[in-house]
Amino acid sequence: MEARYWSRLNLKIPRPRYFPESTLKEISELTEANNHNDAVLVLAQVLQNKKGIDIMLALSAICKEYGETPKPLIEIRSEVLNELLRFANAYYDSDIEEIENAF
Repeated sequence: MEARYWSRLNLKIPRPRYFPESTLKEISELTEANNHNDAVLVLAQVLQNKKGIDIMLALSAICKEYGETPKPLIEIRSEVLNELLRFANAYYDSDIEEIENAF
């Protein structure tokens, strides 16, 4: 694919076409432990999505200070997750439902 396509997705370099099974397991475990912020952060890191990483790090810092995740931050996290899932769907050949089900 063209470099501009990867740039538009905010992806640095092409990666394997199948989502890593170990990462699916990690995301599932974080979600089961009610650690949704870190689960979304892991997805952003695997996709090398700087915007997603930056937002999730900031969101996690705010949640740490509050001791919980306020509703407006849950909405932001959901928006970030949806954007990351669109990126993953555009890139990976593996079934996007596997990734979605990990959350």
